[in-house]
Amino acid sequence: MSPEERDFVAAVAESQNMTVSAFAREWILLACKQLVEEEGAGNFAAIAAREEAERTKRRQERLAEKSLAKMAKSIDV
Repeated sequence: MSPEERDFVAAVAESQNMTVSAFAREWILLACKQLVEEEGAGNFAAIAAREEAERTKRRQERLAEKSLAKMAKSIDV
C-alpha cells in the first residue's frame, strides 16, 4: 500500500471515529459477506474442505518422507 493510500485509509477511519485496524476489519468482514452472498456459502464450505484435505495430504507426505529418511539412515549404519 502506498503512503497516499495509507493516509487515505487513516483519514476515512478517523472520519468514522474508528482505528485503522477496526476500519480494516469492518471492510474485510463486509467483503467476505459480499463474497458469500455472491458465491453461496456452499461453495466456500467446499473450498475450505478441499484446502484442508490438501494441507492434510501435504502433512502426511512430509511425515512419510521423514520416516523414509530415518529408515534409510538406520539401514546405512
